[in-house]
Formats: sequence, C-alpha cells, structure tokens
Amino acid sequence: SIEAMARSSFLIVFLQFVLHRVEMLTIPTEIGLQTDLETLSWNSKGYTGTIPTQFGLLTKMSSHFYLYSNSLSKAIPTELGGMTGMSKGFVLNSNSLSKAIPTELGGMTGMESYFVLQVNRLSKAIPTELGGMTGMESGFYLSLNSLNKAIPTELGGLTKMSVDVHLHT
Repeated sequence: SIEAMARSSFLIVFLQFVLHRVEMLTIPTEIGLQTDLETLSWNSKGYTGTIPTQFGLLTKMSSHFYLYSNSLSKAIPTELGGMTGMSKGFVLNSNSLSKAIPTELGGMTGMESYFVLQVNRLSKAIPTELGGMTGMESGFYLSLNSLNKAIPTELGGLTKMSVDVHLHT
C-alpha cells in the first residue's frame, strides 16, 4: 500500500538521519508524508534548499515546527497553510527565505504564541489574513525582513497580544 511504502521510506530516511550515514543537506520530502507528526524540531542543522511542500500535509502538527537557523531559501510554501492544527511555535527565523509571506498562513487561526518569520528576506506586504490569528498572545515576529512598511489594519484584531510584537524592518 502507499501508506506502507511511505512509512518504509520514512524509516529509511530517519535511520540515515539518526545514524549520520548519509549527510543530509536538504530536508527529505518524505517527512511530510508522516501525517501523524505533532512536532518537528530541526533547527540549526545546516539544511539548505527549500521547505518541502509536503509539510502542508502535516495537519496534526500542533506545536514546535522549528526549522530556524538553517540556510533554507526561496519562498515559504503556500501549502504550509494546511497546518491548521498549529497553536504555538511556528518558527522559521534566521534562514534566507524570500518572496511574500503566503496569505494561506492566515489559516492557522489556532496560533497562540510564537509565529516567527524574522531575519529572512521576505518582501511585499504583510498579509491581511494574519489578522485571523485572533488567539495570538505573544511572540509575533516579522521583523528584519524587507516587508512593506504598511501594517494591515486587520492585525488590530490580535487583541490578546500582550508582549513581543516585532514588525519593524
């Protein structure tokens, strides 16, 4: 079955990763097929390349999606907006991610803390859809990018925010 093949493929990649038999410079796309994952902490691992679009299939991901401090580049996949179970710790800072912040990330309406995209090369406008994250209480970081200086009025809907809002460029 496809599911058995995906699990088998994941097991091989995972074992290679754990045993360091294969030097992984890019994130294996097979990880995105492990739809039961609830957390992923792969920060500071020296990854290059792009974030796999398959990560959008991780609908059970609820916290600690950590890919910060790598050398990931290009656009944040719009498919990550499918991670609608996220509540805290969507952290992609300190990479070389570019282009616009996908409007689809506004679908993470259950986010409560630590939506972190700072220190990248993101550009264009801050999506108005991020204003739908009305449960955000702390840790909304978009600073140190090349974003349009206009702050959408929709971000005014983040009324629970008490600390750590960084929007400056």
